[in-house]
Amino acid sequence: MRHSALLTDFYQFTMAYSYWQCGMHNQEAVFHLFFRRNPKHGDCVIASGLETTVAFLNQFHFSDDDIVYLASLKNPVFSADFLAYLKTLRFTGDIDAMPEGSVVFSNEPLLRIKAPLLLCQLLETPLINAINFSSAVTSIAARMRTAAGNDTLFEFGLRRAQGPNGGLTASRAAFLAGFDATSNVLAAQYFDIPVVGTMAHSWVMAFDDELFAFEEYARLNPDNVILLVDTYDTKTGVDHAITVGKKLKAQGRSLKGIRLDSGDLATLSGMVREKLNQAGFSDTRIMVSGDLTEERIMQLKSAGAPIDGWGIGTHLSTAFLQPALDMVYKLGAIQKNAQWHYKLKRSDNRVKTSDPGILQVKRFYDEKHEKKWLRDLIYHVDFGVSSTAINTTEKSHDLLLPVFRNGVLVNAQPTLREARTYCLEQVKQFNASKGEGYLVERESRLMALKQELMGE
Repeated sequence: MRHSALLTDFYQFTMAYSYWQCGMHNQEAVFHLFFRRNPKHGDCVIASGLETTVAFLNQFHFSDDDIVYLASLKNPVFSADFLAYLKTLRFTGDIDAMPEGSVVFSNEPLLRIKAPLLLCQLLETPLINAINFSSAVTSIAARMRTAAGNDTLFEFGLRRAQGPNGGLTASRAAFLAGFDATSNVLAAQYFDIPVVGTMAHSWVMAFDDELFAFEEYARLNPDNVILLVDTYDTKTGVDHAITVGKKLKAQGRSLKGIRLDSGDLATLSGMVREKLNQAGFSDTRIMVSGDLTEERIMQLKSAGAPIDGWGIGTHLSTAFLQPALDMVYKLGAIQKNAQWHYKLKRSDNRVKTSDPGILQVKRFYDEKHEKKWLRDLIYHVDFGVSSTAINTTEKSHDLLLPVFRNGVLVNAQPTLREARTYCLEQVKQFNASKGEGYLVERESRLMALKQELMGE
């Protein structure tokens, strides 16, 4: 799908047109993209989708066809002057963002944008769209990677994903978080991800008997023999697989694996491992699939199930338990007469009350103990960090890094594999640091400003 500037909600256009008519469209503004609550099933979110964001902003413009479409609308009727203005509009702002693969917590900005108010408004929807689902899937995949340890993880979710683009996003997000391969051939080509796949039940069912189906598959694919053994009777299927494995061994080849797709995976994997070992196939791996969840992986690992690889589909690629993060995009500051005016969105629900100002996040760590994370501090860049908030024994660094300045990309983005390495290290550090919970605070002067604006 093309990167169209029309990829936004219509009310963004009605507000943009109104800003333009009021003469407010060029006022500098600062917005923050963040999520209000940590995921229901996790302690943090893994930031993802920045690559898509960068590509979108680099190509942001209204084509002739876009302008013709907007001109055809009747409510409101956009003026010719406004449409001419849109035709010249490009991204000219600043972006600071957490790198892809970063561990981030509720209320911490994943992205900060400073740009003319009209431009900020038009970008709200596409920025949330680019980052929300991708971060949701990456976060689930990271938890599954932690649960599976060093086992092999395959992403198998394309058929259940939310359309073609959702499938591509999920495949990339899973690889970013540490999955080893995908079944999605287009994603494998597009993102240079290893691709895997062998057979489905239909292959076995297309032949008159299971053994012959296995033999034919091994004859035609001698270097990629992973046999699905539970189309009919699993024990018999394993025996048939061993028969084929012996023929392969006689040819100097190997039975790479056996896949289980249903049933009591703990009991069945134990039975399969015992049969394989007794037959001299201790190197043959056991793969499992079939509606696997993070919790199911942990249960099977705790039970000592001899499983070597996991094929994850629906519960990963659809972000099944929480399809969307509680992600929002809020105005923090607007410039009038060369001065910043700080803004917050107030609500009777305190969780929905936003933080005012121009925000940054500082992460403190203990350099003497393998850079163990200690806490995060959200602060206002115009106020800085009070000396009372700093312990001289701690080190710290800011998490939002420059991406665009005046519409120009100022920092080259990492490759997917570089981001993957960074993500794995981030998750490792977080898991080693969180203990009974990880503390995220607001700096005292930011809190004072918030209380002042709330009238407290």
